[in-house]
Amino acid sequence: MAEELTKMGAEVAEHRDELVVYGEDSELRGVTVQGKADHRIIMSLAVAGLVADGETTVTGAEHVDVSFPNFFDLLDSLGARFRR
Repeated sequence: MAEELTKMGAEVAEHRDELVVYGEDSELRGVTVQGKADHRIIMSLAVAGLVADGETTVTGAEHVDVSFPNFFDLLDSLGARFRR
């Protein structure tokens, strides 16, 4: 998570059992990030991509179906702009 958020421009600090994201210090930019076949990472990066400047591509997005098959339909219903 830290590696992919850092690619997007987020300021993060990794600790033994936590990840701190400094939202006010971060200016997210659209890049290609790796979902790592983990539905939680994919959903987090997809939401971060909604507020990033530019286009964000999340690889492996199909793995979201493991826990939230309607995730992208819900984002669509909320007005999010994305391509599958």
